[in-house]
Amino acid sequence: MQSPDGRFRIDVHREYERFGVLETTRLVTLPDEVLLLDATSWGTSIEPPRFPAPGQVIVALADGAAQWHSVRIDVDARTFRIGAAAADEPLAQLQPRLAALGEAARRAIPSPVVAAPSMQRLIGNWAMALGGFAFATFGAWLAVTGDLPKDRWMGLACAVFFGACAWVPLMELRRSRPSARSND
Repeated sequence: MQSPDGRFRIDVHREYERFGVLETTRLVTLPDEVLLLDATSWGTSIEPPRFPAPGQVIVALADGAAQWHSVRIDVDARTFRIGAAAADEPLAQLQPRLAALGEAARRAIPSPVVAAPSMQRLIGNWAMALGGFAFATFGAWLAVTGDLPKDRWMGLACAVFFGACAWVPLMELRRSRPSARSND
């Protein structure tokens, strides 16, 4: 998209990746074709480029945390401004500035709180563990007291299988138990 005054061009290219849309925004001066900006963002921009004055453009660019910012770029002065109240900064500092904003946003996200397991889940896990151990015990008894070799092998197989089946809910109970450790 060419600016109304013909001084520069904005190229927005979208590439559809496996994990979402990758949007590349390029700002090129005309007629000398100097690349001033080559910014890549995950997702699609929230607004189309606007041209508030000759030699200026407002584009939406995402920081490293995929939060979108409205960036005003002055092509003639080679400066940018993120937000209305911010001061002008050199255009060469745009990518590091967006990266710093993304890092600050990532640090501000609180760590997730893990909810305690419900009583129904606790009772269900204990019931499955006890049932598995009961069947494993009967299998072991059959393996020891079986009359035929087939009975003893079947008992051994049941003891191993149901013992493993009892182990899974016990590990689930252990994993869901609240710990005294801190995430700090």
